[in-house]
Amino acid sequence: MEIATASKEHINKYKTAHMIGVAEYMRERANDYGLNPDEMYVVGLLHDIGYLKGHSGHEQYGAMLLDKMGMLKYSFAVELHGNKLRELFTDYMFNKFEHIGSFDRKTKGHILTLLVEADSSIDARGFRVGFENRLKDIGERYGYDSIAYETVSDNIAFIKEYQQSWGIGKPIKLYHKEKIPREKE
Repeated sequence: MEIATASKEHINKYKTAHMIGVAEYMRERANDYGLNPDEMYVVGLLHDIGYLKGHSGHEQYGAMLLDKMGMLKYSFAVELHGNKLRELFTDYMFNKFEHIGSFDRKTKGHILTLLVEADSSIDARGFRVGFENRLKDIGERYGYDSIAYETVSDNIAFIKEYQQSWGIGKPIKLYHKEKIPREKE
């Protein structure tokens, strides 16, 4: 695989902290969606692994890496997590990933929604900041008129509607504004 030749610049300590934060969030929230907490931790941990090749196309490259690691059943979520959920929750998403036979439509939707919820709640440095602060962070970094801001804003609205329609409780409250404490190595 190309991982050995990848630039260390693309997954730095902040991106790693973000990936760990998303993983922890997904593990804690998995039961609310009826999903396996350990499996969701792995999906969250690897959701941005495609940054090994760079920012552009990281979702597709990450999905390819998951496929190569034998995690085909979750690659759809990694591939789609940077898109607008509202547009994906059509037959397009479910038909394109028809080959993933181990999940029904509801489970696929729950996995993708949980991943985007977690990604939209953890900032670029791994802090659990919630939707509003994450959206502000994206606006400040990419611009309030950017596609990234528009996508995250639309996804947050969709997630709230989705949770209400499925009877899923509100997102996890913030622990505090600082990084979630981790065990010392």
